[in-house]
Amino acid sequence: MVLLCILAGDFRSAAAESGITSLMCSSCSSSSGGGGSLAVARDIFERDGLAGFYRGLGASMATSLPSGMVWWATYEAAKVQLTGISKGT
Repeated sequence: MVLLCILAGDFRSAAAESGITSLMCSSCSSSSGGGGSLAVARDIFERDGLAGFYRGLGASMATSLPSGMVWWATYEAAKVQLTGISKGT
């Protein structure tokens, strides 16, 4: 249901259903006069500075990097098996 709300552009409903960011979303939209990406970015910058935009980067990298490594290793192995083209050739 949360994904359907996000796809429909209803981020507040998605946030309310997830329960994780509903408080943050409501405080951003109410304090910055209604919403919009620029208003939310301004609110984050005023509250946390430049570091606020990087919050959660470590967790994102911890989940993305292992899958990326598996993806590229599989791609290279398949490329060698299917075409016979290896790195030095």
